[in-house]
Amino acid sequence: MYLADHTLFLDNAAAMPAERTFLEYYTTCACQDGYVNQESIYTLAMKNRARLMEAEKKISRALCNAETHVYWMSTGSESMSILGEVFQTLIPPSQKVIYTPDQHMAVISALTGSFPKERLIELPLLSNGKIDVAQFEHLLKTEPIGLVAIPHVVSETGVVHDLNAIRATMDATKSSAYFFVDMVQAAGKVASCCQSARIDFAVCSAHKLGTVPVAVIVYRPEEAQKIFSELRHRYRAGRPDISACETLAYAIERYTQQLPGHYAAALKLKQAYQSEIQKVADEFKTGVRFFGDATSPWILSFCLEKYQGAILVRMLGQQSVCVGSGSACQSENPNPSYVLTAMGVPRTEAFGLLRLSFSPHCTADEIPYFIEKFRAVLSAY
Repeated sequence: MYLADHTLFLDNAAAMPAERTFLEYYTTCACQDGYVNQESIYTLAMKNRARLMEAEKKISRALCNAETHVYWMSTGSESMSILGEVFQTLIPPSQKVIYTPDQHMAVISALTGSFPKERLIELPLLSNGKIDVAQFEHLLKTEPIGLVAIPHVVSETGVVHDLNAIRATMDATKSSAYFFVDMVQAAGKVASCCQSARIDFAVCSAHKLGTVPVAVIVYRPEEAQKIFSELRHRYRAGRPDISACETLAYAIERYTQQLPGHYAAALKLKQAYQSEIQKVADEFKTGVRFFGDATSPWILSFCLEKYQGAILVRMLGQQSVCVGSGSACQSENPNPSYVLTAMGVPRTEAFGLLRLSFSPHCTADEIPYFIEKFRAVLSAY
């Protein structure tokens, strides 16, 4: 999609530009006494508590097709910090945590900050970015596992993990572990598995949906409710902006309703970009590796031989094209993508990662402009 200054923005997995419809919805909500502190005891405050509860019901229905508990936060990363404390309290010291190395760094940071190294087990990835199911099953059978943490859609590669298959493996081994899923790149963009996979904890963020900043943790276990309540009373999280919460609920509800059409359009767009990028790679006689096996249609990640992704990102930025070289939160890291290296991609190749990520407002009409600038930066490299 083009921004106001005609910049082509293809980094929507980092943060999606605000959508006017959602900003107008937020303004409407805010003008309806949205500023009133819902924790007060007068009538307007009680009305706002009811509004917040209605937003929670909408989010639960859209993500989980059932009512769940909801805990509001400002950002997805902040949500992970709080969840780390919840897991630390909830999971007995005798139990361990299985996590995948393709998590957002905020998830890894929360887990490593909440549990000692000996209680953390990193689950290997296969070369296609999927988990090693045999190893996962073995760990569930031989280790006392209290938590399984796996993202639905991987931010850097777009790999979509089969949450239903993961839950089936947990059931087959009679595992009682909690199941946590990072849904930040999945909410409203791919079909939700919250109910079918019986996900216990999930996080999603407004930053990836083009609405005003807010994030939400949805969770099922009743025993976690007291912990979240205590964290709120200890001021570990601020009072949520009711209008922002209502807008996120509206956005997720709308995205979910429009998902079939959006998904098909994004897939067609991704395939068109991939085809044109392959032609350019052939023209410049450079190898290109796409991460396209069972990936989200909203994310197109690839590695170019002989080029460094971070340099190409800067050069494209100077040409008014915004793309990523993996997670934006790790953009200044001098090391190659930790996700790709976990998949066995050689370090020299992993440095060539580029990520294009789309929104429903991206169109095929923008492809020629991208290809023109892409050719230009490869020529000037």
